[in-house]
Amino acid sequence: MLPEGQNVVQGEWAQAFEKNLDANTLFRQTGVDLWGLVNYALFRRAAQAS
Repeated sequence: MLPEGQNVVQGEWAQAFEKNLDANTLFRQTGVDLWGLVNYALFRRAAQAS
């Protein structure tokens, strides 16, 4: 079910979902760092800092 008052086409729903997921995910930063390490180990390419 989609949240009321958020435009799916313009990405408002996805943005709200992502913020909620980030706020409620345990060990989020650890997972991001681990994925970056795996990505670098496999492809020898680091992600751009945002």
